[in-house]
Amino acid sequence: MKIKPSALYGPMAALVLFSWLLASCSGPATTSANPVPTQVVPTLAASPTDTPFPPATLAPSPTATATSIPTATLAPSPTVTSTSLPTATPVPSVTPVPATPTRVNTQAPPLSAQVLKVWTYSNRTVFIANERFTLAIYLKNTGSITWQPGYQLKFTQLTNGGDITVQPQADLTVPVAPGGKVEFDLWAFGSETLGDHTWFFELFTDNGKAVPGSNCSFTFTMIHN
Repeated sequence: MKIKPSALYGPMAALVLFSWLLASCSGPATTSANPVPTQVVPTLAASPTDTPFPPATLAPSPTATATSIPTATLAPSPTVTSTSLPTATPVPSVTPVPATPTRVNTQAPPLSAQVLKVWTYSNRTVFIANERFTLAIYLKNTGSITWQPGYQLKFTQLTNGGDITVQPQADLTVPVAPGGKVEFDLWAFGSETLGDHTWFFELFTDNGKAVPGSNCSFTFTMIHN
């Protein structure tokens, strides 16, 4: 079997090192007359069976592998969706108008009248010349004082000419308290003037003052016989 030269380097190097150490310990050689012959230590050939020790191999330091720490993933912030509210329609402002207080006159005027009805007992308005009838005028005392006897209902005006064919005045013979009513009955007859006629009447106090609201009228028509 062929021995590689490199396989003999190890034992030979060890032997040389041992010889050098031995020589150092013995000190310098003493010169004598009889020099001691130098012993030559035969170098033993390496046995073919000797297995050289492999050179010591330093185990490589384990390489520290930096393990990257996974980056923490931040959870996404919830997206807030802004929901636009419907724009409120402005209500037009209304300026309140103060109500004007209505003045109610709770106190009746002292002298006042209301005409309730003017009619004839026959309920006719068409007459012939000289035909007799009765005219009735119905009044109410709406004032605050009593109508005393002596008041008079007077004829005041005639339209379409002709003769006055109605009683010109009627006297009040009984008192009429506020809220009371009275009827004046007047005699009348048809005029000889044909066509439409209107008579006007009004109530007066005993001293000749007209009673407000008492003015009234009656219209009739005259025809041939």
